[in-house]
Amino acid sequence: MGAQTHHRDVYNKTLLHAAAESHNLPAVQTLLSSSPNTEVAVRDHFGATPLHLASGCEDIIHALLSASGSQTDVIDFCDGAGQTALHRAVKAGNLGVAKALVEAGADVD
Repeated sequence: MGAQTHHRDVYNKTLLHAAAESHNLPAVQTLLSSSPNTEVAVRDHFGATPLHLASGCEDIIHALLSASGSQTDVIDFCDGAGQTALHRAVKAGNLGVAKALVEAGADVD
């Protein structure tokens, strides 16, 4: 791939953050498959994980959850504003994403 998958920008975002935030499924899939140690639970300067940033794209949510493996608690991580990916999805009206997160075990309380 050539790019350093763990490189961070000034906001502490990785390439996976950027791909998830831009809803670029092929890039997310490439990043996840190119590095078996891709950290899906890594937080940016604002406390957001790639899962938070992908809360508008169900396909990316599924890809990130599949890749999270033993990092199962990532689904309930709160960002700097105290919101989980589920909070963000519901707030934005992304019911398909919200359903996928709940089915994957997101805390609804």
